[in-house]
Amino acid sequence: MAVKDDYQDFKNALNDLKMNNKSSINFLTLLAEDKIHNAQQIVRAIEERILEVGAFFCFIFIYFRLCK
Repeated sequence: MAVKDDYQDFKNALNDLKMNNKSSINFLTLLAEDKIHNAQQIVRAIEERILEVGAFFCFIFIYFRLCK
């Protein structure tokens, strides 16, 4: 499978993770292990997701702090 496909598969699975769900986290772990040959792309997908979610939660925090 191509590097881009591995990246996109993992990114899509990671974007489906909405809650602290053990089965979803186990699936992501297995997927990452299966695509270990493209570890840099897996890490990139995780970093991007952290930045996306982090920015969202920072916005919510700032919004509620300003509204108090």
